[in-house]
Amino acid sequence: MISDLTFASMKQGKAAQQIAARVRRAVLAGELQIGDRLPPERELIRLTGYSRAVVREGLRILEADGLIALHAGRNGGAVIERPSADRFASTLDVLLCFESIGVKEVSEVLSMFETRIVELAVDRVSAHDLEDLRRTITRIEEDPKDVERVRIESNRFHILLAEATRNRMLALLARIIRQVVIRMDYESHETSALQIAKAHQRILDAIIAKDVETAKRRALRHLMACGDVMSAEAKGGRVPLTDRNSRLAEALAITPRPRNDG
Repeated sequence: MISDLTFASMKQGKAAQQIAARVRRAVLAGELQIGDRLPPERELIRLTGYSRAVVREGLRILEADGLIALHAGRNGGAVIERPSADRFASTLDVLLCFESIGVKEVSEVLSMFETRIVELAVDRVSAHDLEDLRRTITRIEEDPKDVERVRIESNRFHILLAEATRNRMLALLARIIRQVVIRMDYESHETSALQIAKAHQRILDAIIAKDVETAKRRALRHLMACGDVMSAEAKGGRVPLTDRNSRLAEALAITPRPRNDG
């Protein structure tokens, strides 16, 4: 537990937001690490000079951001956590809805984004990456009638491909974007599932062969086909977030590998 975190430098403003901002700065500065505990509530009240209600509101702000987890009980309290991409995706999904951004625009962004991923992956992919990518294809082929499995493994393929670039910013953006894609309530069937597996294998074959242009062309063709399916099945251009898709999104949360992997 971190007991010497100072709140003396807080500026005037909404108290709860200032408490949350101070903790965020501590995390960014390395004063607090993943797994560290914040001081107990009573100590936070003393350190900040604010009421219990204000301190609790500040903690709720941090919890909503995914930066802390609140645990009950004798050994409970606020623990620093790694924010999940799923939280950002949920916010982005709402923004897309309010801006009336549809499948076509999402597909256009994916096309630009994923061709760059393929370019970098060709040079940086490791044997371990290739094994993980092949596994997603195998899982689709093993049970192409399992819609949830197909959608999870299909999107996992693209997240792992981004991980293979060794660019953590690209990998983070890929996780967030794919969380949004998984929320688009398009359906799948056995034939399209096997087509997805085949398209992924063709992309992977080109990456293994170090053929950048072929890999990019196959990735674009695959994205266009998927975009056509989603556009045809989406009603009104935007697809509602469902509880099922939220669970699927959680299944796609992939912890970044260390930078020295492979």
